[in-house]
Order: sequence, then structure tokens, then C-alpha cells
Amino acid sequence: MSRTLIVVLVAAFCLSSFGQDRSDWLAGLPKQKDYVQKRASSYDRTGGNFDLRRLPTGETLTLLDDSGPGMITHIWITLTDDNTDNFKALVLRMY
Repeated sequence: MSRTLIVVLVAAFCLSSFGQDRSDWLAGLPKQKDYVQKRASSYDRTGGNFDLRRLPTGETLTLLDDSGPGMITHIWITLTDDNTDNFKALVLRMY
């Protein structure tokens, strides 16, 4: 019984994948979208390779301040101190 059920399920999934029009998968890719993609980065504004921000104890740093709706899809933060308690002291606020 279980083999029959597995065969029926596999056949159903295979048939449904053949019913999709694969040419439409990328059809909407080159069309103009109604949004503006933005990126915030700590790149070195002098043109060098010193892309970091030193943050003294008790100080705050605004990573991004933008108006309007949006979606954050990636955050990358590294710490250079060997103190294992750094992550306990780190506070990331998002409003």
C-alpha cells in the first residue's frame, strides 16, 4: 500500500511540473520594477581599504536612517575585539 501511495504522489508531482510553462519563469525579469534599490555600506570614503567604524564604549552608531517603507534583506556586522562578551553587550535597535 505504501509503495502504491509513493508512486501515485511522485506521478502527481511530475505531472504538475510538466504543466508549468517554463518560458514564463524569467519573462518578468527585464521588466521595470516600481521600487528603488538602496544599499548602506561602511566603505572607506577616502578610497582606501579602511572600511570600519570605531565605536567607543557607551557610544551609538546609526547604520541606516532612511524614510518610508522598505525591507532589510542582509546585515553584516563583525567585531574585532577578542572579548567573548561583545555580543552580550551589542544592541541592535530597529524602528
